[in-house]
Amino acid sequence: MISYTVCNVYESDEGIVCELVSSDSGEKLSLLLRISDYYDARLSAGDVVTDEEFERLYEKSETARALIRAERMLSYGVCSKKQLVLKLRRVGIDEKYANNAADILEERGYIDENEQAKRAALAYCRQKHWGRRRIVADLLSKGYEKEAVMLAVNDVPREEYTKALSTVIERKYPAPPDDRKERDRRIAALLRLGFSMSEITEAFLENYN
Repeated sequence: MISYTVCNVYESDEGIVCELVSSDSGEKLSLLLRISDYYDARLSAGDVVTDEEFERLYEKSETARALIRAERMLSYGVCSKKQLVLKLRRVGIDEKYANNAADILEERGYIDENEQAKRAALAYCRQKHWGRRRIVADLLSKGYEKEAVMLAVNDVPREEYTKALSTVIERKYPAPPDDRKERDRRIAALLRLGFSMSEITEAFLENYN
């Protein structure tokens, strides 16, 4: 039966590195363990690890490596859990370990989809002047769960959407439309920004009368 002998253990900036040698091939293997995983395993030079134990340690090591990449990614900006997993997979991280890392960061509070979606929804409304439907589509495309997205858009006060729509009309269409064709063109453009027909009709009445 294959076993592995621990030949070296040292601390790095990323965690505890354990170097092992395979009894079968003589190959030297390196595992990166989080501090908690290392103390659970209590490895030291000279210890012999069974093949089954090595498999468990290997999974913890790959999760630790995925976690390091995930933390770096989040340092550049927040993203949804699904989006983080996708980014990790794009750089070669196995889906299983990518999900493990995302779960850990969610447990630590680094990923809070409800709060992130709420902040994003309000920012899109105020800064991009988007309506509810456009915001929903964008957040869903970024991997946020539907429940979190709907809570987010409903959390934005109605007056914020009204103000956003009025801002678009004042900046892009300050004068009333000359004819029905122009009116329809404006309506189509505002619908693409995520506003409803009832919101647009009300805004036209307020801005052009």
